[in-house]
Amino acid sequence: KHHHDGEKILLVSHSITIRSIVDRYAPELRSAKNGPRNGSVTKLSVSDDDVKVEYYNHHLDNETY
Repeated sequence: KHHHDGEKILLVSHSITIRSIVDRYAPELRSAKNGPRNGSVTKLSVSDDDVKVEYYNHHLDNETY
């Protein structure tokens, strides 16, 4: 309700929430076993039909996003 299609949203959350979401939509990343590091970034792309994990647990400037 509060944003338009295509806008970017930043959501800051606790690791258990991030792990749960990533485990649901990208179980191959094994986020339940490999939890995110403090300050890491996870990117999700959300559409009407799908949720895609673009990347998970990135924390270094030299990582490819």
